[in-house]
Amino acid sequence: MGKSAEYMTVKEAAEMWKVREERIIYTCECGGIDGAAKLSGQWIIPVGISEPIIMQIPSHSNELTAEQNKRTKKQQAFIDAFKGDAIPFSVSEHQHGKTKMIVTCCASKNATQTASEIMFSLISREFGLSLSEHNKILKQIRQEQIEKQPSYSEYMESKKEMLIKMEFCEDDIAMLLDKYAEVYQPLK
Repeated sequence: MGKSAEYMTVKEAAEMWKVREERIIYTCECGGIDGAAKLSGQWIIPVGISEPIIMQIPSHSNELTAEQNKRTKKQQAFIDAFKGDAIPFSVSEHQHGKTKMIVTCCASKNATQTASEIMFSLISREFGLSLSEHNKILKQIRQEQIEKQPSYSEYMESKKEMLIKMEFCEDDIAMLLDKYAEVYQPLK
């Protein structure tokens, strides 16, 4: 007789891969763990398989594609930033001890100042500039940005390159480019 396969429980897999049991179950339900099977209503997972990509449980839709379920936490944070009144322009991970934080930098869709102008305003407070000096420099910053601002097609191409570097799937790139197109405003 052949040797029978050894299996582990969802709880054992969750402990070994350091993820919540719910995510293991969801990944099994989506067919993401080779050899996983249901036995008496409980998922069992083959012992000795390499760690699979554990899917995120979608909070807003049960109709996500398999590609969308493979988003990294950074990618999901970037997409989530578009909800409400924000336009994300960067996302990064920071480790502090055992805590990993994902930070998304955003601008308001209705912002009247650019990121450079906001940063200058924050820094200028430290140097005690007078209001007239501050406004004069802000005007120079705005003028330089107007002169250097990319055309609409250059703007969209730079966003596409950024999203490709972040390794978004094609569906997500198309969706995010649509959002950038909606909020594009040339400087005046």
